[in-house]
Amino acid sequence: MRHTSDSPVASGAQPMSSSARAARFRMLSIVMAVGVSLSVLGFVEMFLRRQERAIRQSDQLEPGLLQHDKLLGWALVPDARGTHTHHDFSTEYRIGTNGFRFDPAVSGENHSEIEAILGDSFTFGLGVKDSETFISQLNRQSGAQRRFINCAVPGYSTDQEILIAQRDVMKLKPRRLWLAVCLVNDLIDILHPYPMQANRQKPFFQLSGRELALQNIPVPLEALDPSSRRLDLLGEIMGPTFRQRNWSASIESRSIIARILADNLLPPPDISTLLAERNRRPLELFTALVTSLAERVKLQGVSVGLICIPGRSRIENPGSIAAQYQKFVEEQLAALAKDQSLPLIPLTDALLEPSLRADGSLYFPHDGHFTPKGHAVVARTLASRMPALLPGQR
Repeated sequence: MRHTSDSPVASGAQPMSSSARAARFRMLSIVMAVGVSLSVLGFVEMFLRRQERAIRQSDQLEPGLLQHDKLLGWALVPDARGTHTHHDFSTEYRIGTNGFRFDPAVSGENHSEIEAILGDSFTFGLGVKDSETFISQLNRQSGAQRRFINCAVPGYSTDQEILIAQRDVMKLKPRRLWLAVCLVNDLIDILHPYPMQANRQKPFFQLSGRELALQNIPVPLEALDPSSRRLDLLGEIMGPTFRQRNWSASIESRSIIARILADNLLPPPDISTLLAERNRRPLELFTALVTSLAERVKLQGVSVGLICIPGRSRIENPGSIAAQYQKFVEEQLAALAKDQSLPLIPLTDALLEPSLRADGSLYFPHDGHFTPKGHAVVARTLASRMPALLPGQR
């Protein structure tokens, strides 16, 4: 009679050696560690996305400060007041009777020299009090004989600034018009009938030869279809296929964690050689717009100057793609100003001063506009560089 047994040895199976068991344990440990790590990363990514969404939703501007304008797209409402709350700040804006931001530093007395500064939300002073804008601080430093008027409107690009200058600002009889150019997106938005930063339509110019043709007039009141919004700044700068051709940029667009890691660990690609061709059309259009304005107001004894306003990435992450683009735009504006004999004041060098930006307090951390400290730096810089640029001088 054959003896049978249930033992592995009797059935022909070999016992697992201690080294094999250790290798199997290591493999299981690695798999579990990877699984746990992926789960943690997933939770962190979800948390960051929720936080980012909450910060976006915290941006609440009280209705009644802006109104539809058939020529400009939108404009400030004269004598309006409104609050603006955001994760980074809570403040109130007051609009003067002239339809521009109220400045408590300006009295009703006559001034021998009036200079108007046009721009977007950086110049308007989004996020700070009326008295904290760089234009208000500039007025306190300039004395009674020189008055600066804040003619900026949040969301405007250069085309709208030129239109409002011709229609409204010239009525104030300024001796000089300053165009405060936001290096982030002003040259991008002039190509389109809607800006990147607002869900409103706007006018825009098309350049044919040397002729400028105004388009999208009267500006429709209807908001844009959300699907048509342009939200990818990198795609606007480098073209829609850039992310497909650049693996790191593609990954960063899909993950907040990847974006943070890339910003801190990976050197950004050098795009300097690609920018000239990619931005030829907006540069030509911008040049035509500024030249047209300068020639028109010169007939009334008014001159035009340029102020270059860098965005946060240019100061806090100078090697980034966005910073490389802003540096390129600033260089092109300097060449334009030299060619057209226009005064130009760049602000980048002052804001890059290490002692000023050490604590990162020149820009709001999430909103991205100037803090009161940032406005103070801009005001000091302008006050020190403008005396040599009095009207009638170069």
